[in-house]
Amino acid sequence: VNVTIPKFKFDYSVQLSEPLQEIGIREIFSMDRTLPLLARGKGAKDQVRISQVLQKVGITVDEMGSDASVAGGITLTNIVNTVPDGLQMFNANRPFAFFIEDEQTGLCLFAGKVENPTQF
Repeated sequence: VNVTIPKFKFDYSVQLSEPLQEIGIREIFSMDRTLPLLARGKGAKDQVRISQVLQKVGITVDEMGSDASVAGGITLTNIVNTVPDGLQMFNANRPFAFFIEDEQTGLCLFAGKVENPTQF
């Protein structure tokens, strides 16, 4: 199958502090809870606390392949040259979903959707 997909790029950020606390992970956000093994320097031992948790992910797909900032080292290659006899063509010129998975474990590392491929 010869797959043609448009270039696209997007980023997403989410503040996770509140959702983590809602599922019961509260102790690390407590003002009287310190993380002494993360601190360096004299007197810093009791000064390190977690105030927020932010997750930011992004993906860029272009002529050179893909770069997913949350899943480094993944390459997606576009096939755009001649089509051998019997090869089926697929042009993602309408909304589509995409997935990046770990080749060894099969786990989904990144998933997303492109709702308007012509906007990029």
